[in-house]
Amino acid sequence: MHFYKNKNGVLCLKGVKPYTWEIPKKLEKENIKQGDIVLVNCKKAKAPVVVLNVLEIMEEK
Repeated sequence: MHFYKNKNGVLCLKGVKPYTWEIPKKLEKENIKQGDIVLVNCKKAKAPVVVLNVLEIMEEK
């Protein structure tokens, strides 16, 4: 879900379709959790997105 400011400057939620985003390696140690707001790369810029769920992917070594 993306955030945006309306013409009065109030933060609003946009979109109801959740999507999966893989945390970049450089951010893995930041302890991102449910409810956090993170900036993600979108089509033309970065957009603030609320984290609804966090999944851990175990890598085989």
